[in-house]
Amino acid sequence: FFLMIRRPPRSTLDRSSAASDVYKRQGINAEYMGNYLEEKRKRFPRLYFLANDDMYDMLREARNPRKVVVYLKKLFEGISDLAFAQNLDITGMRSKEGEQVSFVRKLSLIHISEPTRPY
Repeated sequence: FFLMIRRPPRSTLDRSSAASDVYKRQGINAEYMGNYLEEKRKRFPRLYFLANDDMYDMLREARNPRKVVVYLKKLFEGISDLAFAQNLDITGMRSKEGEQVSFVRKLSLIHISEPTRPY
Protein backbone atom coordinates (compact mmCIF):
# COMPACT_ATOMS: atom_id res chain seq x y z
CA PHE A 1 0.00 0.00 0.00
CA PHE A 2 1.44 3.32 -1.04
CA LEU A 3 0.26 6.66 0.19
CA MET A 4 0.63 9.62 -2.15
CA ILE A 5 0.99 12.85 -0.27
CA ARG A 6 0.55 16.09 -2.14
CA ARG A 7 0.77 19.54 -0.72
CA PRO A 8 -1.22 22.38 -2.23
CA PRO A 9 1.12 24.79 -4.02
CA ARG A 10 2.12 27.90 -2.15
CA SER A 11 3.86 30.90 -3.59
CA THR A 12 7.50 31.44 -2.69
CA LEU A 13 6.57 34.66 -0.90
CA ASP A 14 4.00 32.86 1.28
CA ARG A 15 6.46 30.10 2.14
CA SER A 16 9.29 32.47 2.95
CA SER A 17 7.19 34.68 5.18
CA ALA A 18 5.57 31.68 6.87
CA ALA A 19 8.93 30.09 7.70
CA SER A 20 10.49 33.31 8.91
CA ASP A 21 7.41 34.16 11.01
CA VAL A 22 7.53 30.81 12.78
CA TYR A 23 11.19 31.16 13.64
CA LYS A 24 10.84 34.82 14.67
CA ARG A 25 8.04 33.88 17.07
CA GLN A 26 10.27 31.20 18.55
CA GLY A 27 13.16 33.65 18.90
CA ILE A 28 15.39 31.79 16.47
CA ASN A 29 18.10 33.80 14.76
CA ALA A 30 17.90 33.62 10.95
CA GLU A 31 21.70 33.68 10.66
CA TYR A 32 21.96 30.74 13.05
CA MET A 33 19.38 28.79 11.04
CA GLY A 34 21.25 29.55 7.81
CA ASN A 35 24.48 28.23 9.34
CA TYR A 36 22.66 25.18 10.71
CA LEU A 37 21.19 24.36 7.29
CA GLU A 38 24.56 24.86 5.60
CA GLU A 39 26.20 22.44 8.05
CA LYS A 40 23.52 19.83 7.26
CA ARG A 41 24.07 20.36 3.52
CA LYS A 42 27.81 19.83 3.92
CA ARG A 43 27.13 16.50 5.62
CA PHE A 44 24.53 15.43 3.05
CA PRO A 45 25.09 17.31 -0.25
CA ARG A 46 21.75 16.24 -1.78
CA LEU A 47 20.15 18.79 0.57
CA TYR A 48 21.49 21.49 -1.74
CA PHE A 49 18.59 20.51 -4.03
CA LEU A 50 16.16 21.88 -1.43
CA ALA A 51 15.40 25.52 -0.77
CA ASN A 52 15.78 26.80 2.79
CA ASP A 53 12.01 26.94 3.17
CA ASP A 54 11.71 23.28 2.18
CA MET A 55 14.31 22.39 4.79
CA TYR A 56 12.47 24.47 7.41
CA ASP A 57 9.30 22.52 6.56
CA MET A 58 11.20 19.24 6.90
CA LEU A 59 12.51 20.28 10.32
CA ARG A 60 9.02 21.23 11.48
CA GLU A 61 7.58 17.93 10.26
CA ALA A 62 10.52 15.72 11.32
CA ARG A 63 8.29 13.65 13.59
CA ASN A 64 5.89 12.83 10.78
CA PRO A 65 7.75 10.98 8.01
CA ARG A 66 4.67 10.86 5.81
CA LYS A 67 4.82 14.64 5.48
CA VAL A 68 8.56 14.65 4.76
CA VAL A 69 8.12 12.19 1.86
CA VAL A 70 7.05 15.03 -0.44
CA TYR A 71 10.69 16.19 -0.58
CA LEU A 72 12.03 12.83 -1.80
CA LYS A 73 11.36 13.83 -5.40
CA LYS A 74 13.78 16.72 -5.05
CA LEU A 75 16.43 14.66 -3.28
CA PHE A 76 16.26 11.42 -5.27
CA GLU A 77 15.01 11.57 -8.84
CA GLY A 78 13.94 7.93 -8.99
CA ILE A 79 11.89 7.83 -5.77
CA SER A 80 8.46 9.40 -5.62
CA ASP A 81 6.91 7.69 -2.61
CA LEU A 82 7.55 5.32 0.29
CA ALA A 83 5.42 2.52 1.69
CA PHE A 84 4.84 2.65 5.44
CA ALA A 85 3.69 0.00 7.88
CA GLN A 86 1.23 0.95 10.63
CA ASN A 87 4.12 1.68 13.03
CA LEU A 88 5.76 3.98 10.41
CA ASP A 89 8.46 1.48 9.47
CA ILE A 90 9.39 1.97 5.82
CA THR A 91 8.64 -1.22 3.88
CA GLY A 92 9.31 -0.15 0.30
CA MET A 93 9.53 2.60 -2.29
CA ARG A 94 7.85 3.52 -5.55
CA SER A 95 8.94 5.42 -8.64
CA LYS A 96 6.86 8.02 -10.46
CA GLU A 97 6.41 5.43 -13.23
CA GLY A 98 4.71 3.12 -10.71
CA GLU A 99 7.54 0.64 -10.21
CA GLN A 100 7.47 -0.79 -6.70
CA VAL A 101 10.36 -2.17 -4.67
CA SER A 102 9.69 -3.91 -1.38
CA PHE A 103 12.59 -3.91 1.04
CA VAL A 104 13.97 -7.19 2.35
CA ARG A 105 14.16 -5.61 5.81
CA LYS A 106 11.94 -2.84 7.11
CA LEU A 107 13.61 0.47 7.90
CA SER A 108 12.68 1.36 11.45
CA LEU A 109 12.25 5.02 12.34
CA ILE A 110 12.79 4.64 16.06
CA HIS A 111 14.48 8.03 16.30
CA ILE A 112 11.30 9.91 15.42
CA SER A 113 10.05 9.44 18.98
CA GLU A 114 13.10 11.30 20.28
CA PRO A 115 12.98 15.08 20.47
CA THR A 116 14.45 16.95 17.54
CA ARG A 117 17.63 18.92 18.08
CA PRO A 118 16.94 22.36 19.56
CA TYR A 119 17.87 25.28 17.35
